[in-house]
Amino acid sequence: MVPLRLATLEEAKQLKETIKALVMAEDIPQACVRSAWLALSFRSLGETTEALHVEVMLAWAQDMDGRPWQAVRTMERAMADPAFQTLPRWIRARAHLSHARASWSIGDLTVSSEHAARAYALADDPLEQGRAALAVAQVSQHMGRLSDATAHFKRAVEIDPSLDLTAYSIRAYLLNLAGNHRKALREAEAGLVRLMHHRQVSDDTSRAAEETALLVELAIAKAFMRRRDARDAVLTAQAALQKYQGSSELEFARTRTAQSLTLIAARELNAAETMLADAVRVFRQRRAIPELDLTTVVARRLSEAREVS
Repeated sequence: MVPLRLATLEEAKQLKETIKALVMAEDIPQACVRSAWLALSFRSLGETTEALHVEVMLAWAQDMDGRPWQAVRTMERAMADPAFQTLPRWIRARAHLSHARASWSIGDLTVSSEHAARAYALADDPLEQGRAALAVAQVSQHMGRLSDATAHFKRAVEIDPSLDLTAYSIRAYLLNLAGNHRKALREAEAGLVRLMHHRQVSDDTSRAAEETALLVELAIAKAFMRRRDARDAVLTAQAALQKYQGSSELEFARTRTAQSLTLIAARELNAAETMLADAVRVFRQRRAIPELDLTTVVARRLSEAREVS
């Protein structure tokens, strides 16, 4: 076996800039591969601090690439290194936030809550602190700590007003996960009204990511509520996802869960089963545990529809 050639110090420094460019270009798979190689290279060179910094980037990329379990392992190894505590606060805050998000994805809510709180305590940049506050709010609401959730949602928007739409979409997402689709619909609609206001006031046509997230939650809520316009809402959300340049596999799978409900309503049961199976495959592959609960509800409706037919 040919031994892996690691980078020299000069090559490693250049590669670090290349990885940043890959992240900006949203080439996440390549960012993962190169970050892993770069971290190994820095460690072989005795550059522990640089290696830890890269491992924080690697964990974020792994989570974005649909491998949250690997992101958790990467962060656990990095945080076990005594040198981790010597990193700047903002890097440690980002590391804990990545750990919180990845732990959420695999359904480890207690660990997610702990790391979200640490990220919030460490963050000293408004954007980072606002995102950490949202992470605390998200896991707090899902765990039933509603007063904590409300306080942190409010705090996030106070710190960084640009996070207001993200707060609406997160609340709608959590309400959909909890089966409270009527309230989820209200949150998504309120967020879209807020977005329209932003655009009227500032003539800002950006914020596609926030709009897409709200449209996805709107579609899911309408599908579970058996609304007549659910099919159109699903198609609108999927059209927005197709235009979005970021990673959208998980969100597409979530819209397929909603689409399977619209197919059940139309008595297209075989198509609904295929659509649901595709969504479940993605959720299992990405270990998106919270999403699988909703697919169980859809599977039950499908089974009931088959019994009637």
